[in-house]
Amino acid sequence: MFEKLIVKVASSLKKHEIPYMIIGGQAVLLYGTPRLTRDIDITLGISTDKLSLAGKAILAKNPACDRSYVKKWLAEFDKISEGKKFRETFKNIQRQIK
Repeated sequence: MFEKLIVKVASSLKKHEIPYMIIGGQAVLLYGTPRLTRDIDITLGISTDKLSLAGKAILAKNPACDRSYVKKWLAEFDKISEGKKFRETFKNIQRQIK
């Protein structure tokens, strides 16, 4: 299940020329080491002006995404982020997640 999702998200990020890296438990699994994990961690190599595009690219390929979890995570990120640009961008992404 996660392998197909990773392929979808990776293809969308590549299409939008967004550098990325799969990290965390899924990366461990991709390298062949068994580990129980129920999420996908991705770090993006982009500037803040492309965050909205990244959010759209990821959500477009995963209509079954648990949007309530994403909204909660974005709200937590907003609390700890210091840059106004990050907050504005993530608020825009939050509005797109219905």
